[in-house]
Amino acid sequence: MGDYNPRQITQMRWKDVKNLEKFKFITGNYDFTNEVLEHASEDKQYRPFIDAMIESNNKNQTTKPLGIIVNDSPDAQVLYVGTVSAYSISMRSILSNYIYNVDMSYNYDTDILTIEWSEEEIMSTDNVKTLFGNQSIIGTGNIDLYRHYLTITDINGKVAKFEWISSSNINVSGVGTKLKDLLKCSGIESSRNYGHGYEDSDLTTPCIMYWLGSSMGILSLKFGSSSPSEISNVVDIVETI
Repeated sequence: MGDYNPRQITQMRWKDVKNLEKFKFITGNYDFTNEVLEHASEDKQYRPFIDAMIESNNKNQTTKPLGIIVNDSPDAQVLYVGTVSAYSISMRSILSNYIYNVDMSYNYDTDILTIEWSEEEIMSTDNVKTLFGNQSIIGTGNIDLYRHYLTITDINGKVAKFEWISSSNINVSGVGTKLKDLLKCSGIESSRNYGHGYEDSDLTTPCIMYWLGSSMGILSLKFGSSSPSEISNVVDIVETI
C-alpha cells in the first residue's frame, strides 16, 4: 500500500470525467430513415438530439463541435459516433461491411427536424480494384495470381517486352484489342501512360504502353522520345505465380 495515493487517483478520475463532458451520450431504439419530423421538440424519442443541437448553438460551438455517441438499439450493439454543431448532427457507424451515415438538421423557428440516412459498402466493385480489378476478394480461400510475359509489336514492326501480374489468366495473344480485356480485368479503365517495358532488341531502351485518346482508346507503344505507334500484335505467355 506504500504506493497508494488516493488524491492522485481522484485527480485522474476527475480529469477523465472532464474529458467525457465533451461528449453527448444518447441511447434508445432508433430506426434511422430519411424523414422530416414536424413539431420535433415534442417527440420524446428525438428530443435528446434537439437538446444537444440547441446546447451546441447556445455555446457557439460551430468551429469546435461536441462529440456524440449514440447507442442505437441496445440489443443490436450498434454505435454511432459523430459531432454536434449548431443545429446539426453528423454521425457514422461501421457494422460488418457497411458504413451507416446519419445527418440531422434542426430548424429552431419551424421546429422541424430533418433526418438523412444512407449506407456505403466498404468493399465493393467500385473501390476494390488495382491488381484484382473489379473482382470481389471477400470470403475464404486462395487468390490465384498470374504473370503475363507480353511481347508486343507496333505497326512499324518495333517490338517491346512487358511483364504483367494479374488475377486473370486470360491469354491476350493476337491483335492489340485483346490486351484491353486484360487491362479491364485489372481495373485499368484509362491512363495516358501505363505499363513500362523495354525494346526487345537491346532490353535497355525504355518503352511505355500508351493510350491514344481518352478512356480505352487506341493502345500504342512509345519508345524513348519517339512518337507513339499503334499496337498491331501481342504474344502472351501466362504462368501461375
